[in-house]
Amino acid sequence: MGYKKMYYKRGVYEVRVFEEVTGFLHIAINRRDRKPVTATWDVLYAIKNDAVGEDGYAVEVYPDKASLVYEENMRHLFVFPEGERVPLGPRWSQGSG
Repeated sequence: MGYKKMYYKRGVYEVRVFEEVTGFLHIAINRRDRKPVTATWDVLYAIKNDAVGEDGYAVEVYPDKASLVYEENMRHLFVFPEGERVPLGPRWSQGSG
């Protein structure tokens, strides 16, 4: 993993942002009391906005079993390099004509 770019607290959550060698930013989120992270979508979205701004495009990944690394109750968001996106959603599903 790359170097730590940012660490801060947001309510009950600790947030760490790492720069990955791939160009992605990795946002790691856990609770300060170490209980399971049960954050709703809007809370995770606000954390993403706090960490990288409203224009940051992030995904949460659910890997295959062979790639699973389970260290503690955390949520992980991965922010794409500027201008890159996953070709999913209404932006790509609309027909060209």
